[in-house]
Amino acid sequence: MLTTVISVLLVVGVVAQEEEEPFKLPSLKGNAFFADPFANHDSIGSIWGLSSSSKGDGSKFDGRWAIEGNSANLKDLGLVAKDRARHHAISAKMSKNVDFTELNDAQKQFVVQYEVKYQDSMECGGSYLKLVAESEEEFSSDTFNDKTLYSIMFGPDKCGLESRIHFIVNYKNPVTGSVEEKHAKASTDFKEIFTDGKSHLISLVIDSDSSFEIFVDQKSVNKGSLLTDMSPSINPPAEIDDPSDSKPADWDDKEKIPDPMATKPEDWDEDAPKFIDDEDATKPEDWLDDEPDHVPDPEAVKPEDWDDEEDGEWEAPLVENPKCETGNCAPGPSSETQP
Repeated sequence: MLTTVISVLLVVGVVAQEEEEPFKLPSLKGNAFFADPFANHDSIGSIWGLSSSSKGDGSKFDGRWAIEGNSANLKDLGLVAKDRARHHAISAKMSKNVDFTELNDAQKQFVVQYEVKYQDSMECGGSYLKLVAESEEEFSSDTFNDKTLYSIMFGPDKCGLESRIHFIVNYKNPVTGSVEEKHAKASTDFKEIFTDGKSHLISLVIDSDSSFEIFVDQKSVNKGSLLTDMSPSINPPAEIDDPSDSKPADWDDKEKIPDPMATKPEDWDEDAPKFIDDEDATKPEDWLDDEPDHVPDPEAVKPEDWDDEEDGEWEAPLVENPKCETGNCAPGPSSETQP
């Protein structure tokens, strides 16, 4: 069960969902800890505060933000990250702190959801949010950075061929007081959100029994228990190795030994290969001898701040070769060989 109190929300690259005409601003119902439908262009500076801090590697959060209309409907506003190859960070105060102990006692669910749309192809970046943990120091949007302690990190992230939906919990050990990240297992059936140019609803539901479930467009893509299905697990294992145990002096590490009763068959051929070519196999007509499995991304662009002398020669990230989707490419530059 989560017990850390949350106070501030960070959102990166969020835009509103496409709607058919006429557009109607969604109504906010219930007692939400935080909700912003982006009703006007004045949210930045009044609700959302920009970070001017730097990451641990020294790179600044200098990406620009804007409140803009959806390409499908200019009245449907959203928060847009404007710059490629730059770090973006923005945050907003929640209406009240979240105490997970109170939610658990009241048997209530905790829900985090937002819409995200990748208007351009995503090469490397994230669109995740962080629920920032309460601390002795007063939170400031201006000094927010990647080292700021958070309680929950949630949302999609992609770089090259790797993509995921983060769900990370910072758990404070009640005995030692140390804080450790707990990661959910990988989600499934969501990778199209980075390429289809559509708005998608990303949802996280945490129940009072410590179970969780992640949804994309209301379709479940991951679920489990906070106590047993995070890595490393919050609950310690029921059994551990005996630290005082030692290997017996007569212990033999070999699980199997040659059968002393076995004899070599009379027709055994020491020089015969284990496998031979299938003489009946023929090369497929559509086989591509020289096509690699992965090729440079044709849509990738060199970042504006790339310095060849300092960063080296820029190379586009690799993507799966579209010509090899049917599995008809050789594993390398060599020709196809017989099975």
